[in-house]
Amino acid sequence: MVETSYSQEIAAKSRQNISLCYQCKKCASGCPVSDIMEQQNYELLRLILWNRRDAVLASNTPWVCVSCKTCSARCPNGIDIARVFDVVKEEVIDSRLPISERKIAVFNAAFLRMVRQYGRAFEMGLFGIYKFKTGTFLQDARLGLEFIKRSKLNFLPHRINRIGEIRRIFDRTRENKT
Repeated sequence: MVETSYSQEIAAKSRQNISLCYQCKKCASGCPVSDIMEQQNYELLRLILWNRRDAVLASNTPWVCVSCKTCSARCPNGIDIARVFDVVKEEVIDSRLPISERKIAVFNAAFLRMVRQYGRAFEMGLFGIYKFKTGTFLQDARLGLEFIKRSKLNFLPHRINRIGEIRRIFDRTRENKT
């Protein structure tokens, strides 16, 4: 049996040829959140290519990424860097390693839960889950009150008409993962 390297695993799961990255740095120059990443986009790709699994999985870079795909659009070799970061996040979650940006992961899970349940974001439910799980109950309280005063937050969720289709998408995604 031929053993695959970490970089080969990530390349196969993401369906991206990350070995094409020649560190031109165009991905990082357009990234709106590069200033808060521990490693720049291209640096994390290099860590993957060097098979530095522990450093990659401990990095905050994939979690801070907002998946705007600016990096992917700017890559002269067509590497979908955001897709690679999604695979890294999945690996962290699946291996139950500590997540470097726990609050981002909590928000993401809560958002997906609301979309699966209602077919759309239910902000009040999303904020409730997020605040409870992160213990940040009073943080942003003034902002929340302002939203309520301006009728920008619904207290009850609204489910879309064809919710079954959304749930089937979630189910297919779960099946494809296994």
